[in-house]
Amino acid sequence: MATRARQKLKQDGQLRSYISYFQSVMTIGIVNTAQSVQEAEDKAKQKFAAEDLSCGIVGQTPFEISETEPWSPDFAGCYLPTDDTNANMSFNLNGTTREKIAAKLDRSADEVTDEDFVDFVKGALERSLS
Repeated sequence: MATRARQKLKQDGQLRSYISYFQSVMTIGIVNTAQSVQEAEDKAKQKFAAEDLSCGIVGQTPFEISETEPWSPDFAGCYLPTDDTNANMSFNLNGTTREKIAAKLDRSADEVTDEDFVDFVKGALERSLS
């Protein structure tokens, strides 16, 4: 596995969501009889395009972690039941989503308050349900 530089993140002991990516390499070998390398490659391409892997060898490397980074989706919501009859929803908007909402409100992201964002999301949800 290749060594990669990790971005230094401030560690403050707070729980955060992270996403880890796993990768594997798959190799498919297609066996052909041919008079040249070019002819063999052409036949292999035709078989592969037709999904004819009857004369093939398939191998795959084990999955290895390739990267882990903080997970920051455009919009993340969390359902928080408070008791048997009531529940709340907590959500996070990243900078890109905040900028898009501000543009819809014809204001800069710095001018839009958290309450404005909540009202916008609430209104969008209500409109989608009516």
